[in-house]
Amino acid sequence: MASVSLACAGMVLTLVLPNAAATLFGFTLMGLGLANMIPVLFAAAASVKGIHAAEGLAHVAGLAYFGLLLGPVIIGAVTQATNLSIGLPVVALCAAAIAVAGPKLLQRLKI
Repeated sequence: MASVSLACAGMVLTLVLPNAAATLFGFTLMGLGLANMIPVLFAAAASVKGIHAAEGLAHVAGLAYFGLLLGPVIIGAVTQATNLSIGLPVVALCAAAIAVAGPKLLQRLKI
């Protein structure tokens, strides 16, 4: 899960270095890392043994849309309750969790 690790590193860079160039570079890294995740997840979903490829893709696409809708709400709720300095690290923590859990899940699914 190198792409999600790149996304996590980009967000951490954005949060740690407070100048505009580092922030732009960090968000660029985050975008590159996250943009690559969907093709990887679709390929993994299409190759799960025991599940038809179309069914696996439908599940992943549904979860992706769910995350697209729920993610900003969670970040906004955390930010509203605290501040943006606490809300944005939620993105880095989620990316780190995916980087740690992703390979283990793929091994368990034998992909």
